Amino acid sequence: MLGPTLPAQKPRSEAAASLPFKLRKAESLAFQDRLHEATKVMFSHGITPPSEEVFTRLQNLHPKLKEEIPAIETKEEQFSITPAQATKALYRSCSETWKSLDPFGWSTALLHLVRAFVPEEGTSFFDLAAAFVSKLANCQVPDTVAFLFTTGSLLALNKDPEGVRRQRVEGKQPRERPSTKAPCS
Repeated sequence: MLGPTLPAQKPRSEAAASLPFKLRKAESLAFQDRLHEATKVMFSHGITPPSEEVFTRLQNLHPKLKEEIPAIETKEEQFSITPAQATKALYRSCSETWKSLDPFGWSTALLHLVRAFVPEEGTSFFDLAAAFVSKLANCQVPDTVAFLFTTGSLLALNKDPEGVRRQRVEGKQPRERPSTKAPCS
C-alpha cells in the first residue's frame, strides 16, 4: 500500500532522459583509458540538426581568405617510404591494446588481428594496407583521391543545454560552436 502515498512523478526532461546513455558511454570510454573523450561526452549538448540555415550561419563565422594560399616550395631533399618500411612500422605499432581510437573508432589494434595472416595465394590484407600507407606517405595517389583527403565535414555543436535553447527569445539565433572534421586529421 505504499504506492498511493507516493507523490506523482514529474515527467523526465530530455536532458535527464539522455543521462543514462551519456553515463554508459562515458563509463565505457573511461574503462578504455580515454578520459578526455569521456569528459566530452558528459559535457556535450549535442549537434544542431544540419540545414542550409545552419550551414550559412557556420560559414559566416569563418572569415574569407584575403589572398590565395601560396604553394610551399622547399629546397630540402624529400624522403620516401618503401612498402617494406611501412610494413615494419605498422607491424611494430599494431598491438592488442585499443588505445588512441580516432573519432571513427579506428585503431591499429584492428590491423593486429590480420598482421600474421598469410593467404594461400595473392597478397595479404596487411601487406596491401602497408603498400597503401607507403603510397599515401609518398603522395603517389591520383588527383581524385588527393581531393578526397581535402574534404571534411562542418558540424554545429550546441553551446547551451536543451532547456536553455527552448527558453531563448524567438527569432534569436541559437548559440553554436563550429566543429570541423577532416579525414586526415
